[in-house]
Amino acid sequence: MNLKRYVTGAAIAAAVAMASSQAFALTIGNNDGGNCYPFSCGPSDGLTQYQEAYNSSAFSGPLSFDQVSFGLESPGPMDSGTYTVSFYLSTGPFNSLSSNMASNEGTFLGTLGTFNIGGTMPTTLALTGSTINYDPSMGDLLMNVDISNGSALGGYNSFFAADYTGADVSRAWNSSTNGPSGSDTGALQTTFSDVAVPEPSTWAMLAFGLSMIGLTLGLRRKRTA
Repeated sequence: MNLKRYVTGAAIAAAVAMASSQAFALTIGNNDGGNCYPFSCGPSDGLTQYQEAYNSSAFSGPLSFDQVSFGLESPGPMDSGTYTVSFYLSTGPFNSLSSNMASNEGTFLGTLGTFNIGGTMPTTLALTGSTINYDPSMGDLLMNVDISNGSALGGYNSFFAADYTGADVSRAWNSSTNGPSGSDTGALQTTFSDVAVPEPSTWAMLAFGLSMIGLTLGLRRKRTA
């Protein structure tokens, strides 16, 4: 048997199997305009809380994600701030958010993380953190963003891709200069990235390939000696 070829084959097979388990991304909402809330201009308006609700019917099934991302619509500088992003089941229909924002929060699903955001708006703002498990059969999804330590540039200087049709997303906010709102269009188009969890057999194949590589290197050293 050609041990080198066998080991190489095992390593390649493991790599292919790992690649096949890569995460997929699901984008909710159309891109038919731009909005700077909450991550670009929130502090300029004294924004303290932002909520965005997603229609459960836009999800094909249960989803585990550890990243949400938002795409560029119009570049420019962003206000700086600290944003804590959490997820809940929405207590009501996604397009009927209450101006009493606490009342929109149903079952708590988890906190994605706390992020310091500022500077020039990137092509994609990707926020990666803890895994959130969501089952759309349980109701609509609600993203809650709490904002602190804001440093305002003043004005609306850059925009993320936003959905003004209101078919699958809506939003609410609470700010000192632009008051709370109930259900409203103009929510951000959002991409949820699913966590990739390789099958146990994939890990076993990878471990076997690595062990065989180690064995080959050991045999080669002995021959050299």
